[in-house]
Amino acid sequence: MKQNILIFGLGFCIFLYSFTLNNERSQNIKHQYTNQLIIDSLVLEIHYQEIEKCKYQEKEQKILFFWNTIGAIESANNNLLIGDNGKALGSYQIHNIAVLDVNRLYGTAFTHSQMLNDSLARSFGELYLNKGCELYFNKYGKLPDMKVLVNYWNFGIYQTQYNNGYYAKFTKQIKNNQ
Repeated sequence: MKQNILIFGLGFCIFLYSFTLNNERSQNIKHQYTNQLIIDSLVLEIHYQEIEKCKYQEKEQKILFFWNTIGAIESANNNLLIGDNGKALGSYQIHNIAVLDVNRLYGTAFTHSQMLNDSLARSFGELYLNKGCELYFNKYGKLPDMKVLVNYWNFGIYQTQYNNGYYAKFTKQIKNNQ
C-alpha cells in the first residue's frame, strides 16, 4: 500500500512539474512571426493605412510599393547611393549595425555591401521589420501599425520614441505616387 502511494505521489509530482514547466514555456515563448507572416501582416497594415488607396491590388505589388516609398524617401530609389558619411548603403540607406543585428538574430550571412542590391536589401528589410513586429507584439499584444513600421525603418526596431517627421514624409510620398 505504501509503495502504491509513493508511486502515485511520485507520478503526481512529475505531472505537476511537467505542467508547470510547460506553462512557463508557453509564457516565455511569445509570439514569433515567420517571414510569410511579416509579409502578411505588412499587407494587412498596407490595407489598413494610406497605401490602401494605392493603385496596386496584389499583395506583392503593395509590398513593393511600400519599399519603393521607403526608397524614395531615403535615396530617390538610387540603389548605389552611399550616405551618412559612408555608413548607409543602397536605396533604403541601411547601416551595418542593422545588418549585423539581423545576422545575429536570424543566423543569416548578409554583408553590408549586399544592401546595394535592392532585392537582397528588401529580403533583409523584411527580416528586420519582422523582428520589430515580434518585439512590438510581445510588448503590446498586437501588431504595429504602419506608423510604427515606418518609424522602425528610420529609427531602428529597438527605439521607443520617434520624430513624426519621417512618417509625414512617408505619407506625403504615398500621396505623390498615387
